[in-house]
Amino acid sequence: MKIFILFFAFLISGCSMASFYSNGQAALPPKDKNLVMVFFEGDPIPFEYREIGRVVTAANEDQRQAISRVRRAAAKAGADAVIISRRNWFKTEGKNFGGIGKSEGQEIFDVEGKAICKK
Repeated sequence: MKIFILFFAFLISGCSMASFYSNGQAALPPKDKNLVMVFFEGDPIPFEYREIGRVVTAANEDQRQAISRVRRAAAKAGADAVIISRRNWFKTEGKNFGGIGKSEGQEIFDVEGKAICKK
């Protein structure tokens, strides 16, 4: 439910940001986002890890930028890597402004993943 509310808020506002949801682990110091590795669900992970939380974004930009936002949020939370578990693309419908005109729909990339740390 939290993800749906967050996602809906992005659609309305047109904002693009990523959020981190801790699973209750102690806070970790932030890391350099360029050092955070990105894996996709099903990829072999070359180290033992523990999950520290989830990262999500819904961005009106391309998939690469959306994954970059998830990576940045994971870095702020102290993660060593992100395992992307969901990537969705869709286009919203435009809005009709009562005869004045109609806006174009937006392309949205919805990305979610697990933030993980090496054991």
